[in-house]
Amino acid sequence: MGRVKALDCVCCGAQGPSEAHHCRSDGMARDDLKTIPLCYECHRGVTGYHLAKASWHDRHGRDYEFLPLVQRLLGLSD
Repeated sequence: MGRVKALDCVCCGAQGPSEAHHCRSDGMARDDLKTIPLCYECHRGVTGYHLAKASWHDRHGRDYEFLPLVQRLLGLSD
């Protein structure tokens, strides 16, 4: 998770460090290996994931859709 936090926000591009958001959309179980980097505003701000989940999904899609990008950024994909 430390490496995820070092990345820039995958939603708005704000420079890291970021907060590690556990992807749990659609009933996913909490898993430290399924985290994405979000800045404070995109994660916990007024229009962020935890305060405005429905509108966040409308703007950005499901949180888990960013997992392949994060895997590439971390050099974990083929």
